[in-house]
Amino acid sequence: MKKIIVLVTIQILFLSFLCADMTPSAVVLKSSGVIELHRQDETKNITDGEILYSGDEVISKEASLAAIRFVDDGAIIKLFANSILTINTEKTENRLDKNLYLEVGELWSKVSKEKGTYEIETPTAVAAVKGTDFLTEVKEDGETWLFTFEGVVELKSDLGTVEVDKGETGVATKDSAPSSRKTKKGEVRKEVKDEIESEVETNVMEIEFKDASGQTKTMKIFYK
Repeated sequence: MKKIIVLVTIQILFLSFLCADMTPSAVVLKSSGVIELHRQDETKNITDGEILYSGDEVISKEASLAAIRFVDDGAIIKLFANSILTINTEKTENRLDKNLYLEVGELWSKVSKEKGTYEIETPTAVAAVKGTDFLTEVKEDGETWLFTFEGVVELKSDLGTVEVDKGETGVATKDSAPSSRKTKKGEVRKEVKDEIESEVETNVMEIEFKDASGQTKTMKIFYK
């Protein structure tokens, strides 16, 4: 039964990929608790294997979590409880540019190099990266906190720009330019840190196909 479900999911994703207006952006690898998907006028609960498209809004409720991988294998993210995230992507040639909007809550990102641009917008700042590992937190008042675990993240707003290196914390508010300092012990909650360090086990299937122009493409399918 599990194999049948996986094959059906792959078929749906493959057919969607062939449609230019419905190119998949990401797939949900793991979810727990209540995760809602808002797509245009539709609202439903997310389950493992859910396909996400540009413009989708993902809302995590109390004690919930969603692990998501982008279809180009360019980034994996984890959305923690009480968070609201909008996924925006644009496919250009062999790149999938990613521009996410985190309205509130916590989002961990692990980004691969040379897989398209990756930015996270918040009510007070923009985090721009290329190959790094970091956590973004938006508090109820819109204040943005950024914790860099690997690499460098550029945190910018209309008031200024700062680079947040490994082991540092960046902060941006509505009234002051972004700043950075060394991360203090306990600033990242233990349950968040433990989940970041845990791996999501997935299998990978590669499918080759020809697009509308006759060019050969390869699509990776990730499933549990």
